[in-house]
Amino acid sequence: MPNPISSHDLFVSPHGNDAWTGRLPEPNADGIDSRVVIVDARQVKLISNASVKTDAQDALRLANLLSVNLLPVVWVPPQPVRDLRALVAHREALCKRRTIAFNRIRSVLNRHNLDQPDDLVQSQGWLALIQAQLSPVERLIIADDLASLTPISASISAVESELACLSQSNHWRTQAAQVMQLSGFGIIHAMSVLGAIGDVSRFDSPEKLGGYSGLFPSIDQSGQKDRSGRITKEGRSDLRFALVSAARSAVRFDPRWKALFDDMSSRMHPHKALVAIARKLAEQKGLIGKFAGAKVKQIGPSLALVCVCLQPRVGHATRCGADAASARRKQTNRMVSCVSSVCG
Repeated sequence: MPNPISSHDLFVSPHGNDAWTGRLPEPNADGIDSRVVIVDARQVKLISNASVKTDAQDALRLANLLSVNLLPVVWVPPQPVRDLRALVAHREALCKRRTIAFNRIRSVLNRHNLDQPDDLVQSQGWLALIQAQLSPVERLIIADDLASLTPISASISAVESELACLSQSNHWRTQAAQVMQLSGFGIIHAMSVLGAIGDVSRFDSPEKLGGYSGLFPSIDQSGQKDRSGRITKEGRSDLRFALVSAARSAVRFDPRWKALFDDMSSRMHPHKALVAIARKLAEQKGLIGKFAGAKVKQIGPSLALVCVCLQPRVGHATRCGADAASARRKQTNRMVSCVSSVCG
């Protein structure tokens, strides 16, 4: 008969990717105080690298390292954080599919030196005007891409509405409202950053959050040699993407960040300057809730949903030549009128 399981027994199971998420045990199940430890595989490889590699040997090495607290343990996100990360990743995948469809249509139009309409989806009268200049295969490609754009756009809107609802949940309400008060952070960027960060108490300082984003330059220092290279790209890639996107918005709409970006662009490539702005955004004290002592203005669910709906319009107005201040005034007026109509 096998011995009964006790609370002192140790189980080691190597898994890849997200296989561990379906194996999280219930705490104190059957009287056993269980816990799950997730480690960084890259650092474990540096610690324990042997010529003989089998599953049994790997499990034994992991057990020995864990017994003396030498495993590089990483943080296990709770279910609300995993759900938010999955929703943000789903939206990003949908946006990529929409971009691919748009680019295929534009490539066909460019091939025939045809003018591109301002709105490819809503106003499809342009398609009837160029039918004669397209081959049957090109007409089929454009028709399929146009047919796919409508459901993809509807799915993106549904995901963004769900993000707006999550921003008003008990788990995210305070942090989302605080991050959205910073320059460059709309509701999409705010929820993306919060999902990537997870528990803000893990970071002792804003600088450590900047290091977690992977936006710091790599350093090669030894003796008299001190060199800095490309950014490390450690940490979560979705956090870097959200911070760079927020930096792009801050540079376009905030005069303070615009002046800093122009000053950096005179000394380095604009792309590097934008990454530097993103790093400074990550190091803001207001980005982490526990570092901000000011009161946070709460936003209601109707206003959060309106913010999601109006974000693309501001960017479109700026691209068409409207200045940032005018675009923000128009956005505010539309927001107030929409909220008034929703709230009665």
